[in-house]
Amino acid sequence: MATATKHLAAGGMIWHIIRIAPNEYSIDDADAVKVIYGLGSQFIKSPWYIASGNPDPHAALDLFSDRDPIRHAASRRKVASAYSMTALAQLEPFVDQCYSVLRARFIEFADRGQAIDMAHWMQCYAFDVIGEITVGKRFGFLDQGDDIDSIMAAISQYLSYAAIVGVYSEFHRFAAKLISLLPQKQGGGMAAMIKFANEQLEHRLSTTAVDAADNKHLNPKGDFLSRMLNLHHQNPEKITLKDIFVTCITNIGAGSDTTSISLSSVFYHLCKYPEVAQKLRVEIDEKAAAGELDDPITFKQAQSMPYLQAVLKEALRVHPATGLPLGRVVPIGGAIIAGRVFPAGSIVGVNSWVAHANQAVWGPDSAVFRPERWLVSKDKYNVLDKYFFTVSVSPAPALAQNQ
Repeated sequence: MATATKHLAAGGMIWHIIRIAPNEYSIDDADAVKVIYGLGSQFIKSPWYIASGNPDPHAALDLFSDRDPIRHAASRRKVASAYSMTALAQLEPFVDQCYSVLRARFIEFADRGQAIDMAHWMQCYAFDVIGEITVGKRFGFLDQGDDIDSIMAAISQYLSYAAIVGVYSEFHRFAAKLISLLPQKQGGGMAAMIKFANEQLEHRLSTTAVDAADNKHLNPKGDFLSRMLNLHHQNPEKITLKDIFVTCITNIGAGSDTTSISLSSVFYHLCKYPEVAQKLRVEIDEKAAAGELDDPITFKQAQSMPYLQAVLKEALRVHPATGLPLGRVVPIGGAIIAGRVFPAGSIVGVNSWVAHANQAVWGPDSAVFRPERWLVSKDKYNVLDKYFFTVSVSPAPALAQNQ
């Protein structure tokens, strides 16, 4: 966030390139997104990502922290089918189950006239949804309403650590070792999250029936874990149990925080701008009166509601879940970005907070929450969407982006 603030407040002038470190630059240019992050880009992840991974050099790398483009591509191909929009849409029943619990809690609070911290409950909801769709079981945050085993706090601490130590990634192993020597709460935090995922994996392995004839798992749950186990059974060498475990942990760690931040932004802005909330109610009521909405509303039905989609996109635009440039290393031969030549080895990136404040793209009211800016012609919409820099614009979108 600090880099975004620095970029936005740079002397009150319009700067498209800001040096934020001796060899690192924050870029504010719509065309730069395709150059840096587009399909076929030769820009590899910056060393900042190292601190997000396991400090053990022999440990398995996850998709987020793996900087090797060849290995990363191979890892992506292993799980690509599980992350397709078609596959994710089939997980909708798991989301609906959590929605039912959340609605019941909201009704309970309303009947008591109880004020609540909406951001906290969005985090409870996000964690339980991610748990349900990933391993077929909720953590129970919606039931208890508390930070069970300090898992939320641990995720927050991990993200803060990764953001700060990533700047000095060469100290990651030392810093992680030093922290491990400090007094830790036994059985809580990240250990509790890892235990939760591991227990679900072991339980599924012990209870899943296997049909030797067609070499597939017979598991009716259809959650992410079931699909990964199917792939594992078809080709154990390609998809190992370690791959499955690491992917499940990544889903929970990355998906819960970004989802809760995005949902909190939606509710915050609906409360702050009652006229927007009223327009959204009108659209919902009209669709419901026409018999075009189920309860709960389906993903497909939500896609057919233009004002709802505009509200969601605008909420993510004015308050992105990430607040720092997603750094990439300029490849051999250098590159021309935003009209400037950057030598090989330079680190460049686009910060979503900066991108979403670009007045040349979003207009002079770029700081204003105005969903109507998305209700334009297809050509204008495409221009906006080109610089809509949410969770990921790389060829490896995060699970949270497709929820």
